[in-house]
Amino acid sequence: MAVRVNEDIVKSLGMSIMKRRQALGLTQAELARRIGIEQHSLSRIEQGVFAPKMSRLQDIAENLGCNVDDLFRPDGKAGASPSSEVSELLDNLPQDKQMVVLDVVKNLVRSLLNIGGESTPDKK
Repeated sequence: MAVRVNEDIVKSLGMSIMKRRQALGLTQAELARRIGIEQHSLSRIEQGVFAPKMSRLQDIAENLGCNVDDLFRPDGKAGASPSSEVSELLDNLPQDKQMVVLDVVKNLVRSLLNIGGESTPDKK
């Protein structure tokens, strides 16, 4: 039984696969070979003509060095963890402002850990 999938999601997924493949310097033919499909099938996936099977999606993600859920991120950020997002934000600030943010974050984390009854981390 075929599952009907939202057309916008399929197009976005295809675009994400294409961008990640290109960023790794892989050709469609190379990625297709690695995941065991024909190049024209991968082309149609990247164009958003059809969505890959779930098992194939896992193979695609593994070969693109990401998780399946990363392929569905509209911003294209692979595995953007909260800590990496904070790091990116800090990189935009001068050193003295980064230290202010660090102090605020440390105090906030301590407060949140105390509310939850957890011990305060010893890291500096």
